[in-house]
Amino acid sequence: AFDNPARQKEFLSKYASNAQKPQTHIPLKSTLSIPMPVFSAVKVLKMAALVETYNFDMEQERKSNNKFKCTLRKVSRENPDALWSDSPDTIDLVSYCKDVVTDTVSSQASDALNIIRSSLSTVLDLGEVPPDLSALQIVANPAQRDLSAESSINSSATFNKRTKCLKSMIKGLLYALNVSKVEEDARICLNGLFHYVFGILHSWSDSIVRIDANGSRVPMFDKMPTRDFVFSEDMVDEPKKQGSSPTNNDLGSLKPFGYFDLTGPFRSINPLVLTEALAEIIGVQSSTIQTTAIEFLKKVLADTVKVVEISPSITTVRQMSTGQIAFYESLLEALCRQLVTTSWNISSGLRTSISLLIDMLGLTWAKKYEVELIHVAITCLKNAPREVPYASVDAFCFFIDISVSLYGKPACWKSNDFIPDLSTMRPAEDGKIEGDKEEGEDQKKEGFTLPSDSVINMLIIELASTKHIVRLAARCTLRNHFFDKVTLTEGEKRLSLHMATIKRVLFTRSLRLLPLPEQVAVIEALTALVDFVPSMLPVSDQHLLAFLSEFLKLSSIADGEMSDANIVGFVVDKNGFCGKTKSSIYSDSSKHMSRIFLRRVCIARICDDSYAVIPEEACYGIQLRVSALRLFNTVISRHSDGFFDADTTTPIGNIRPH
Repeated sequence: AFDNPARQKEFLSKYASNAQKPQTHIPLKSTLSIPMPVFSAVKVLKMAALVETYNFDMEQERKSNNKFKCTLRKVSRENPDALWSDSPDTIDLVSYCKDVVTDTVSSQASDALNIIRSSLSTVLDLGEVPPDLSALQIVANPAQRDLSAESSINSSATFNKRTKCLKSMIKGLLYALNVSKVEEDARICLNGLFHYVFGILHSWSDSIVRIDANGSRVPMFDKMPTRDFVFSEDMVDEPKKQGSSPTNNDLGSLKPFGYFDLTGPFRSINPLVLTEALAEIIGVQSSTIQTTAIEFLKKVLADTVKVVEISPSITTVRQMSTGQIAFYESLLEALCRQLVTTSWNISSGLRTSISLLIDMLGLTWAKKYEVELIHVAITCLKNAPREVPYASVDAFCFFIDISVSLYGKPACWKSNDFIPDLSTMRPAEDGKIEGDKEEGEDQKKEGFTLPSDSVINMLIIELASTKHIVRLAARCTLRNHFFDKVTLTEGEKRLSLHMATIKRVLFTRSLRLLPLPEQVAVIEALTALVDFVPSMLPVSDQHLLAFLSEFLKLSSIADGEMSDANIVGFVVDKNGFCGKTKSSIYSDSSKHMSRIFLRRVCIARICDDSYAVIPEEACYGIQLRVSALRLFNTVISRHSDGFFDADTTTPIGNIRPH
């Protein structure tokens, strides 16, 4: 039944469907070791896949390049005697050698696939499963199960060996999907294997327990999305009823993510290793192998989602059994872990897979892992090199896709195909962002919520990131998915919970002691927060006044208007050139040569149907002075009365003449 598509479907409907009550169990037992060259077979399949993809790419290149046409006569593999009948100068020996290698590798791949298929029956005891699925011995009551397998638990070394062997075999089968001779057999075998494991995990759900990083057991449904803020008037008065807040500057650690303790029959082998193997293949360097693996993932998700009866718009966690939750969460964790450890230039397939998983399983399921998804998206932004603009743009688009999947598409994006600015606040009228009421109602109907406190705390910290694209992403999310959807009063109440984090990010160290990139980051973060919540940072705030005064002093020293022997760091003049004093700033040249390595203005496609402008990244010196101008502009516009009405004897009155 393992290689029969019709019986795979029957298997899923019989053992993996939640409609089966009471819960049934598929018997599993540990068996003997595997006396077969499994790892060598996997290497052969990998080599065959790489050879075939290379030949395919070369053939496509040859077809597109008409300059190099071979005029030599080709010799068929079925007629090797023709090699001796003609002069070697007239025969295409290179093509003949390539055909010989391809046929040999394909033959080896066929034998390797047979080895893996035979070994799978030993690893998962598939050889003992009767051909007729209805003949399986099913015990409806878990208390009546034969636990003889549990009494003979294998050692840890045996468990690791069997799990490692299963993982290698899955990778071998995924490589085989790219070998034309064995592609169909490998696809049928993989479909059956994933369906079988999905059914086993559901059948033995009581043997799967969630654990934390210390190995302690925690409730399986502790990540329900009740901690998220929803559109409710009660949220303004009593926000803590909706979830915990990171008060007292407590960051803490992430909740358990992909940690499961497998007991019972799973003590002999970990079937969740299938998701790790799939994630590693999606993260390989070959784009052809990546595409094939993603198409297989799409097929697996489509089949399992039908079984669980998930609708992306109404998915609830409690529709899934523990085993099914473990399968999907393990898959997401494997993709995220592989994404943050893979080089930026081969991670596009992993980003596509994560977006596909969220789209297939729906909003409510994805909200369970909101913090982890945003964390991974920010990590991708940080890993993208500044010197490669398209890498930063791709990572930024992935971050936007994750944000839109979790919090919905902003109304201003829905009405515009072209978005000139992603992070600037729109004008507020009567304490309310214009148009957000209708948008909020639409978002509520679609089930979207506001970012949780943990995500807001994370984004506040990233507002002061030393990387330009990360700061832009943080401002974009806070503006479009939070402040544009709530009243100003409501936003200030939410952000007041993070005041300790804000002060730690902005005012912990003196500005003159910070490196130049951090000076730029802190100034831009302060500008954004004064723009978002002006009442939390009034013009009379001592921290804000000290910050502005210190920057004005540094600028005056750089421009030669004053001097101070206590200044030990670098200062930046009005042209963006750096030095310790005015005499050490060489501004004879009007060019900043480092600019050739920085990103220019880019147009990015977001949400499939909109285009957005990603601003250029300037040199740190120029960016510092430009960001400072924006800071003073924001302070004056948000606190116009307090700024212009202040007496000349007050600190703000002393700042005003500058």
